[in-house]
Amino acid sequence: EKQKGIPIIYGDATQEHILHLAGIHKARVVVIAISDPKATKVMIKSIRSVNQTLHLIVRTRYIKEIPELIALGANDVIPEEFETSIEIFARTLHNFLVPEDDIQYLIDSTRENNYGLFQNKNQSKRTLWPLNYPEINISCLKVKTDNGSIIGQSLATLDLRNKYAINILAIVRNEKMITNIEPNEKIYQRDLLYLTGNQADILEFKKSIS
Repeated sequence: EKQKGIPIIYGDATQEHILHLAGIHKARVVVIAISDPKATKVMIKSIRSVNQTLHLIVRTRYIKEIPELIALGANDVIPEEFETSIEIFARTLHNFLVPEDDIQYLIDSTRENNYGLFQNKNQSKRTLWPLNYPEINISCLKVKTDNGSIIGQSLATLDLRNKYAINILAIVRNEKMITNIEPNEKIYQRDLLYLTGNQADILEFKKSIS
């Protein structure tokens, strides 16, 4: 894989010099997905000693280990009983603000390819372990509708803050980001909307643009 240009580093991640070699000091997201509970705890402590702000996702075998791992510095702890690989995949992309529709498409495609690690979505309801998520979220949604009540309308006319309790932070249109959002800014099909608000309100708004 290295010969293909994939940036892989092989080493013992419990050793701090390996973490530094991997660029832990500038990482945004780190996933620990090994089956060694003791080494996992050592890695969490070492990572947090270098980088306090990255998002740390940890896989664990048993639900009872979740409180201790969170106390050590993990942000998300995913028990193996759940759809481990899919959850790691989805949460990592979410932290890079990949549009929610694109994430769901990739998840569905993975399931359809019948990877043995993933449960069929028709067999059991997708479950998330109830961690301490903040009330306010930043998400990226793609405008798919061609409904004239949304498309071509200004933010002032749509009044999203009062109708959905959300705020538009930025819009990406034709690969250009608009960050100076004015009330007369309009929404168009295929826009990427970066917005903030309560997760339930964001999901409700998503229905209107899908």
